[in-house]
Amino acid sequence: MNPQELAGNLLGIRDEGQRRAFLKGHRADLGLKVIEELKAQADQWLLRDTQRALQISEVALEAASFLSDPLALALAGWAKSNALIYLGEYEACLARYREAMALYAERGLSLEVARLQTNAIFALTNLGRYEEALAQADSARAELEKHGPTRYLATLEQNVGIACRHLGRYEQALAAYERAQAIFQALGDPVKVAEMQVNRSKVLENLDDFRQAMALLEEARPIFEAHGQAVTVARTDLNIATLLFRQGCYREAMEAYEQARRGFAALGNDMEVAMVDLYRSSVYLALNLFPEALELATQARHILSERGMGPAGGTGYSPPGCGPAGPGRAGRGQTVIRGGKEHLG
Repeated sequence: MNPQELAGNLLGIRDEGQRRAFLKGHRADLGLKVIEELKAQADQWLLRDTQRALQISEVALEAASFLSDPLALALAGWAKSNALIYLGEYEACLARYREAMALYAERGLSLEVARLQTNAIFALTNLGRYEEALAQADSARAELEKHGPTRYLATLEQNVGIACRHLGRYEQALAAYERAQAIFQALGDPVKVAEMQVNRSKVLENLDDFRQAMALLEEARPIFEAHGQAVTVARTDLNIATLLFRQGCYREAMEAYEQARRGFAALGNDMEVAMVDLYRSSVYLALNLFPEALELATQARHILSERGMGPAGGTGYSPPGCGPAGPGRAGRGQTVIRGGKEHLG
């Protein structure tokens, strides 16, 4: 039985006991290739159905437990970390990434370490640890540049742009996004090019260029929708809503926030739903609906606190006009697009 067939059979068995019995009976067929296949399938679901990606990664971990190869566990843990990060479990995924990094580093697999560092940077930026993310980026870039203009190098530049924007370093952010976009264009990836457009729009929003920022968002959204990128569509809706809010278009902003909320709720992403509710509370506040704003914000912050997100979420998702923003105006309209399976390899 080849790896693809074995992985397919495993995913077709819903009962855990039956699956373990199957694994015991096919132990001789198991190998790293099977884990690689399961990880590839999990990654394909990251932006379409994150819960499905998580389920596949857990099957990969179960299969890896039947192998004596530590790299199998590292790879399966890598797959689960990718799913956790899209579910807002940033601390948990960061810990798993670091465990995998240590395993690969022990075996001198520096490219795999650099790829995991790129993913960890994504988690660090969502935790608001921007300087730490940039320091790690320097280490990862040194290795990735040896292999030419790859998706990982482009993703690294994308993450650098996100961190720089949150630190108020807008020129550096634009330059990083442009480097990333050039690589994605050369690779023929329209979705990733659209993501860079969205990220550029956030910098333009920080610079109060609302017209151009909205044009980039409206151009990017149908590309995501056409490619089944449900998470990215919801995040783009959130970006549009925040931009409308900043221009005083409260009714339109609330409609866009509610659309983003429905998108995240359908994906089972409670953390992102709470983030949207925090934004929605800002609309109520702007409309002097103080009891509604307080109730919604309290509920949202409770969920975020349970996830260890801290004040204003700790991720750079500060609601417009609310909470500490850090340097510059990075607290105004913080949501950015963070990529798909190429982003978290």
